[in-house]
Amino acid sequence: MRRWCAYSLVLMLSLGGTGCRSAGASGGGYATFQERDLRAAQRFNDEGLRAVERGDFAEAERLFRAALAADVYYPAAHNNLGITLLEQNRIYESAWEFQYAAKLMPKSAEPRFNLATLLERVGNHEGAEESYREALALEPENIEVMGHLARVYIKTGRRDQTTRDLLTKLATRADRGSWDRWAREWLMRLDQPDGGLATK
Repeated sequence: MRRWCAYSLVLMLSLGGTGCRSAGASGGGYATFQERDLRAAQRFNDEGLRAVERGDFAEAERLFRAALAADVYYPAAHNNLGITLLEQNRIYESAWEFQYAAKLMPKSAEPRFNLATLLERVGNHEGAEESYREALALEPENIEVMGHLARVYIKTGRRDQTTRDLLTKLATRADRGSWDRWAREWLMRLDQPDGGLATK
């Protein structure tokens, strides 16, 4: 499950006071106003989330870009635009937005988690592991992040104590989804002579 941002408290960043023209990986980017308008950015971001709820990703993209035109440093809109682009399978543009959001939200796991899911999706397990680990360092008790990181370890054949520790935490603490059942199953597989590699 990717993580949307309704708002962010990490907004007062020392990145300059006026907007600029910013381009994503596609070169389309978003033209910004001369003055940053935080209220407009928040309003467009909220409207974008409502468009997402309706399943209208084209409209959501338009609104998140409008939020960034109002304030290019509004991190929630970068994160949400990244998810919207990923829903449309626009991988490179999406990755760029998550990376930008992560820079603007140094204490938030959300954009790091979202980038990691993107990297895992395209088979970049090394990059996914790094981003999941960054997210977990920020939210050490986050079950969803733990589960995804453990899954990457399993996919890449890692069967060490770190993997076992993550699976044990999931098996005993998971309170939503099916991570607890999945972790218990893998703990049993790791006790097999081949360490579960035959059922990787």
